[in-house]
Amino acid sequence: MQRQRRGGRARHFLDRGFKHFAYVGLQKLSYVREHREAFAKLLAEKGNTCSVLALGDQPEVADIPRPLVEWLETLPKPVAVLTWNNSQGRAVIHACRLAGLLVPEDVAVLSGNDDPLLCECCLPQLSAIAMATEQIGETAAELLQLLMQGKTVPKTPVLVPPIGINTRQSTDALLIQNPALLQALGYIREHATEPIQVDDILKAVPIARRSLERFFQENLGRSPAEEIRRVRLERAKHLLATTDLPIPKVAQASGFGTGEYLATLMRRAVGMTPLKYRAAARGH
Repeated sequence: MQRQRRGGRARHFLDRGFKHFAYVGLQKLSYVREHREAFAKLLAEKGNTCSVLALGDQPEVADIPRPLVEWLETLPKPVAVLTWNNSQGRAVIHACRLAGLLVPEDVAVLSGNDDPLLCECCLPQLSAIAMATEQIGETAAELLQLLMQGKTVPKTPVLVPPIGINTRQSTDALLIQNPALLQALGYIREHATEPIQVDDILKAVPIARRSLERFFQENLGRSPAEEIRRVRLERAKHLLATTDLPIPKVAQASGFGTGEYLATLMRRAVGMTPLKYRAAARGH
């Protein structure tokens, strides 16, 4: 059985400054409960709690259950909501519209799996987890072959991490109250593809280096240099998934000096080379 590491879901919201979190799913299904529990566990490690709405049936956009609307109204705002799949994510977005809540300003919504057709015809478009479907299939085939050969297979679930998150409008929010930190983050996002360093941020945001480091650690749990690398890596992943640029060109366009350096960071961050990531992102 294939499952995914789920820390990225919570991190996606935490990185945007959310303090309130919730989960929507069909709780009678064991694997959905595990999905929710993993999300809640990581949030708890960061000192946060997670509200839960246990749906009994799969909601359709045309028939939104009233309890979903009422539950969303009671949540502290702004709140980040993770759903098990696209159908529930779309239902939450529609329920927000019925409740007069803005997405993502009041309620940010992230789906546990990505169907581009369903996610992109939402209003606003639905952010979602991109699954490593090809790798899951390959791993399942390898395990099946071992069983057919009479060999032993792992007794515990084999974890296949997702590729990443396809960020769309439903989570496109940044809830940071510190003006200097907001300015620094804006500078990084605007200039990350250039050969910038922390000293360049300090020229744009005139505060002490120690204060800048402290703001980043207190709000994001990482240093300014780590944030630069993270933004560059997200840019590289987007280019790999959506373009046919050669790896050296992807490295240059995302702010990394060489393809070798990009490959090193990709293996460290997602456990695969840029070429394998591209293939997995496209389902090849």
